[in-house]
Amino acid sequence: MFTTGAFAAPAAGAPLAKMALQRCDIGPNDVLIDTSYRGTCRTAIHNVRTGGEAEFPAGAWS
Repeated sequence: MFTTGAFAAPAAGAPLAKMALQRCDIGPNDVLIDTSYRGTCRTAIHNVRTGGEAEFPAGAWS
């Protein structure tokens, strides 16, 4: 397991905050991509603001 950073909302309407996620180790059939910049899709923002069908914490995962 390794840790990666993310921004997520703990509940609908809550602001995004930094959090750490535990990820599975990279296997022989996996690819690890190091991203320097990323965006957040409109659907993710909508789900955070309204609750939508999101499971919380919800947000912009790294």
